[in-house]
Amino acid sequence: MGQQVAQINKDKGIDAMEIDIYSEYIIPDFLSELKFPLSDFLEAINIAGAALRDA
Repeated sequence: MGQQVAQINKDKGIDAMEIDIYSEYIIPDFLSELKFPLSDFLEAINIAGAALRDA
């Protein structure tokens, strides 16, 4: 049906989960992974949602 574009992992433990965003779906021919803490990603989503609600 679709392509997996991200994956959440708990390789570093439940308190340090990370999200991997597979950048080949963002920038063609760029096969690097974007990996950062899940908590940072969720915070960014919450801030963006609040900014859109207040706009």
